[in-house]
Amino acid sequence: MKKNISLLLAGAALALTATQAQAVRTSGGSFGSTLNGVPAAVNLGAMHSTTYTEFTNTKESVDAIMNSLFARPDKGAMGVKEERRWGLWAGGDWTKIRDKTRGGSWDTHLFSALVGADYYCNQYVTAGLALNYGHFHGDTAFNKGTIRDDAYGVVPYLKVSFLKWLGFDLAGGWSRVNKQRDRVDLTAASGQGRNVYGNVSSDRWFIAPSFRLAYQANEKIGLFGRLGYSYARDNQNAFQESDGSVYGSQKFNLNRLHVKLQMAYQWTDSVKPFIFGLYAHDFTVKSQGLLLESATNLAQGYANPEQHRSKNTWGLGTGVSFLADNNWSGVVSYTFKRNSNVETNGVNMKVRYSF
Repeated sequence: MKKNISLLLAGAALALTATQAQAVRTSGGSFGSTLNGVPAAVNLGAMHSTTYTEFTNTKESVDAIMNSLFARPDKGAMGVKEERRWGLWAGGDWTKIRDKTRGGSWDTHLFSALVGADYYCNQYVTAGLALNYGHFHGDTAFNKGTIRDDAYGVVPYLKVSFLKWLGFDLAGGWSRVNKQRDRVDLTAASGQGRNVYGNVSSDRWFIAPSFRLAYQANEKIGLFGRLGYSYARDNQNAFQESDGSVYGSQKFNLNRLHVKLQMAYQWTDSVKPFIFGLYAHDFTVKSQGLLLESATNLAQGYANPEQHRSKNTWGLGTGVSFLADNNWSGVVSYTFKRNSNVETNGVNMKVRYSF
């Protein structure tokens, strides 16, 4: 019976991903023909290359929020032995993103912080609300620039427990993102390039339903699984760079399938270490208007970051959940993920007070 229900729920989650997202729409300003032997299209391509950073930034930012929400210590395989009516918590996530693509590399850090409260309605339903802040900054070598974001938002969430071994989580949220971008314009008449910068804002939305499965193999070992889907959309406003180049509004739509498998060991009554594996598949159509790579572009140091990506991301991690007493609990974890030439290393921690 359990097996049949699990297969049915897994099929329902997979069905959610059947609809492909629309291609990201971009538009760029007008540029001259050729300066100093560098095609003006390279300049336009350099700015369009940041479309990929917006895509990855949105994806990793939403992941960081979900990491903190779903890191909440649960019963059974996740560590906490009992529920109380109210819960107050604070969580943080640090992720380092490194793209090793030759000629298209970039290196950034993402810091996320959340504070939240939830109410244990009954044995079946817990509802909560969190506030989040995210800071994203780093170097984008493919256009010799930098990237910096500051995001503020709100995240309501719901946890439903159907059976002891089966549950459902739903999280969604909105963030206002203030973005700062700069790059080097290689078409400058001096031949040395010039710094060009621009500021823009966007509204970012996401929703993430998921099913969770838990199985207590014995008194010491617990197994946990999560099958989920996430949809995210970043609506970026039109903006003008310091050199007068005008860029139209851009919309980034992401559809992802998430799978997590975890095993925990009850070391003591209050300490439970665990290991886990992750997989994510991007269903979003990645046709973002970026220029194809060419010998000329590569010679100038510009590559198409998207051209080296895979739709599949694999990861693994480890951590420990703890129960300080009947009120205080927490969890700390480390995650490594890889997608083609892009590697991410992340640390997540969370402390919760129940009363």
